Amino acid sequence: MSFGVLFDFTGNSNVSKVITAAEMVQEDWFQAALKFDIDMFVVIGHNPVRGSGSTFPTVFNAIRAVHPNTPVQIFGGHTHIRDFKSYDNTTTSMESGRYCETLGWVSISGLKNSNATKAPTGVPHPSRPALNSTVVTKDTLLYSR
Repeated sequence: MSFGVLFDFTGNSNVSKVITAAEMVQEDWFQAALKFDIDMFVVIGHNPVRGSGSTFPTVFNAIRAVHPNTPVQIFGGHTHIRDFKSYDNTTTSMESGRYCETLGWVSISGLKNSNATKAPTGVPHPSRPALNSTVVTKDTLLYSR
């Protein structure tokens, strides 16, 4: 399941309405969406991946309140820097850079899905946990970026 979220933008015109992330996570449609059994959440937005200007933690915390172990991958952008942050052992976020100067990518292995295909051969596979303190087991998600 995916959600898109903007930083707390207030410069919109009077012909548009911006709903803050704090308001969005309280809305009925958002709460209803969290009732589904989800394999992974993808959160995308014009939003920094860290810092006081980011509203990603608001969405992340709302997801974690209902799905404490479901993987979440966050893709952000706004600060025009290359950045990466791990929120917990199954959640990472990345910001690729500015003006298409950088191609950002992340790969994840260890996702639980009965329809998962075999990992490709001849390429490096994800080998690092999201957090350095994570004890790697057969159930640990591994990342590469």
